[in-house]
Amino acid sequence: MRIPRNLTPFQCKVLEAVSQIPPGEVRTYKEIAAAVGNPNAWRAVGLALKRNPFPVKIPCHRVVRSDGSLGGYFGKRNSKEKALLLLSELSLLQRKQYNCNKSKQHPSNRLKRYLFSKKHD
Repeated sequence: MRIPRNLTPFQCKVLEAVSQIPPGEVRTYKEIAAAVGNPNAWRAVGLALKRNPFPVKIPCHRVVRSDGSLGGYFGKRNSKEKALLLLSELSLLQRKQYNCNKSKQHPSNRLKRYLFSKKHD
């Protein structure tokens, strides 16, 4: 994949690190910052993801805040699209491993509560 020239070397490293996150898993902005060698640059990670030119190939929706909340997506706050993408991945990959109806703490149940709450945009 060819990264556009208008991105900084740091942003290119961020996008490369995020491209390695497997479906059904998430990383925090801080974890990505540490993985690319600058653990205090978590805000710069967010900016790099906002400039992601390939959102399908580079899964920026798999990056969340340290407190587990979703954070933004495509520059929007608390985007429903981000929750839907994560939920679809969890549904496909992890529902086979867990009985989600019994687990209120399962990630897909938390995402459903988010989607049906009135707290997001």
